[in-house]
Amino acid sequence: MSAVKPIKATADSFSDSSLGNINNSGEFYGFTNALTTPILKANTVQLIRASFINNCLQLNDNNQLTFWYYRTAATTTAFTTSNLYCVRLLPSWYVPASGFTAFTKNKYFNTVTELVAQLNVAAAAGGDSITYNTRWLSGDVTFTYDTTTRKISLTGNTATNYYSPTDINDPNVQSTLKSNTAITMYSAGGTIVQPYSLSVAMNSRLGFAQKYNNQPRFNTSNSRVGCATLTGVPIVNGTATEADSFPILLGTQNVNVFINFGIGQGIHSAGLKKNLLATIPIEVAPLNVNSYTLNSLKTPAITFNSDIYEIRLDFTDDWGNPFPMPPGYNANFELIFRYE
Repeated sequence: MSAVKPIKATADSFSDSSLGNINNSGEFYGFTNALTTPILKANTVQLIRASFINNCLQLNDNNQLTFWYYRTAATTTAFTTSNLYCVRLLPSWYVPASGFTAFTKNKYFNTVTELVAQLNVAAAAGGDSITYNTRWLSGDVTFTYDTTTRKISLTGNTATNYYSPTDINDPNVQSTLKSNTAITMYSAGGTIVQPYSLSVAMNSRLGFAQKYNNQPRFNTSNSRVGCATLTGVPIVNGTATEADSFPILLGTQNVNVFINFGIGQGIHSAGLKKNLLATIPIEVAPLNVNSYTLNSLKTPAITFNSDIYEIRLDFTDDWGNPFPMPPGYNANFELIFRYE
């Protein structure tokens, strides 16, 4: 079979007439192309070129819109769900119920300064509703951005209280999200759960990157598990807590592409899907065309043992969550099949 020439094929989202019916969000994170000419007796496939629009905003609508912190009466007060609070943005695609105005949406941010301004709108009176964000306290915190240090800080505003940013892997954050009742949206379609992930939240994207169980860089006897700062010590109101790292306005760094045939090769680190065809870096700002070309055909290919009558591709982000695109955005992929 070595004398048989490789076959190239393209897969294109515009060639899938069912894109608008893939899920109830009106977006797609995978598509299927039926082949008018089947690919017979080939046994390996590689992705050699890709072109799609980076539809992911600087903060990912599906998993990066909640910022979590504790407010306690003392530095030693136990961290519980009752003193856990959240400032959030609603997805850019959110449509409110008629007459409802107590919300602040995600949007395209050109700068960190723009993002911080929007967060302060969300944190202030009228920026949210405790009915739908049950972990919100009006005017309780203020965000600032220092253009010299390029870091974001959090300041608590309520007298005689102490503030502690936390992380998505905090058990109290996890249980609050899993309840599916604490963070909801009053939308044109009724009250629905705001999209979230148990792998990432806004905290790390703003630079508050310490994990729940990390030992802080400046660990002392007063450091607390769950206070995700460089000291691990809750900070009194009126004093700014500077993030331990720099903000990263990047909704996802990579897009993982999976194919519907193979023999279980190509595994994503999250372990959620097999037959990983390629991991494509995002190298452009949101709403621009992201292109990818394979550097070497020596890259290991996906092996399969069946004839191919259709090509199905699915897309996920860094955390294994769907990477959605609206049907009006074309996604085009070029594949090469070999007989080895």
